[in-house]
Amino acid sequence: MLCISYSKMEEFFLGPVANILASLKDILIQLNNDVRTIFLVGGFGGCKYMYYRVQEELELLHVGDKIRIIVPDKPHLAVVQGAIQYCKNPELIRSRVADTTYGTETMLTFNQKIHDVRYYHKTKSGEKLCKHLFSPLVIEGECINYNQVKRNLYYPADPLQKSVQFNLLISDKKRPRVYQKSK
Repeated sequence: MLCISYSKMEEFFLGPVANILASLKDILIQLNNDVRTIFLVGGFGGCKYMYYRVQEELELLHVGDKIRIIVPDKPHLAVVQGAIQYCKNPELIRSRVADTTYGTETMLTFNQKIHDVRYYHKTKSGEKLCKHLFSPLVIEGECINYNQVKRNLYYPADPLQKSVQFNLLISDKKRPRVYQKSK
C-alpha cells in the first residue's frame, strides 16, 4: 500500500492550482468583482484542497464575503451535463467571457514610422501596404452576449484583386499587432 503525505500531495497540485487561481483573479479583475457565485466543476471541482485555496484567494482579494462557492454533487459530470443542456437550449447561456483573442489577418497602408519593413508589401497596382497585421474580432476577457453579432468592415487590398480569403486567427496575446505564421 502506498501512503503519500499531505504535504507531498499538496506539491502535486501546486502548479495547476496556482494557474487556476491566477485565472480566477484575472477574471474577477476583468469583471470588476461583479461575481456572486463560483461553481467548482470538473476534475478539480470536488477537490477539497481546491475549494479551500479558492476560499483563501477570495479572502485575499477582500471579496470572500460577497462570493459563494458551490460544488455540485458530481462536479466531474457537471461540465458534460452543462454541455448537453447547452446543446438542447443555447439560450441558457446569456454570455461568456472570451478566453483568448480571435481575429483575422489584414493589411493597411505602410507607414515606415510604425511598421516593420519585414511586413512591407507592394501590390500590383503599386500601393504600399503592411501585411500580416492582426485585426481583432474578439479580445480576451471581452464579454460576449448570446446571439451578439460582431461586424468588421474590410476592403480589397488592391483594386485589381479578384478574391479574398479570411482565416480565423487565435492569439495568446490580448492585443497583438502582427500575425506571425507558425513555422
